[in-house]
Amino acid sequence: EGSGGASRARIAAIADIFLPGRFRTTRLLGVFVVFLICEVIGMSVGLVLWIASGFGLGLRSPAFQNAHHRFIAWWLDRLIGAAAKLCGLQIVLEDVPAPKAGAVLVFPRHAGPGDSLLIARTLMSGYRRRPRIVMKETMQWAPTIDIIGNRLQACFIRPADRNASRFIERIASLAKGLGDQDAVVLFPEG
Repeated sequence: EGSGGASRARIAAIADIFLPGRFRTTRLLGVFVVFLICEVIGMSVGLVLWIASGFGLGLRSPAFQNAHHRFIAWWLDRLIGAAAKLCGLQIVLEDVPAPKAGAVLVFPRHAGPGDSLLIARTLMSGYRRRPRIVMKETMQWAPTIDIIGNRLQACFIRPADRNASRFIERIASLAKGLGDQDAVVLFPEG
């Protein structure tokens, strides 16, 4: 498989000769490789935490919730950091209120794929918050988001569902038991 990866890198580099932009294909391939590495690490850490919690029995304990939050913050930093370095991703915050104690509700504007991850990272890294996020069900295609998100009370919904009212209870449950460092994130447009 090592030669297959090298072949893909060579193909991307050759394609970049003919495509506009500066090594666009190679940089996107780099982000994809980092994503795959992060996924392998995420699934491995998820398994280790599940075993260490007594095969899932202690996953809701404060110690394991904290471990999951610390890991997903690390995971998001690696993934978004790679996108920043390789693709020039920039996060600019404007009119930022000073962090205050107490649970918060966050209603961000939907900006495109992955925006929930950017919001989560900003809340975790910049504000030391523990987000409970409402996300599209398709985000669960990424195994780490599926595993860790379900353990951290993320709510995965299908917006086009004919019986969308069934998600209202699940979304409302995110607000139960909020602590001073918690944040509920809901995209009103979604």
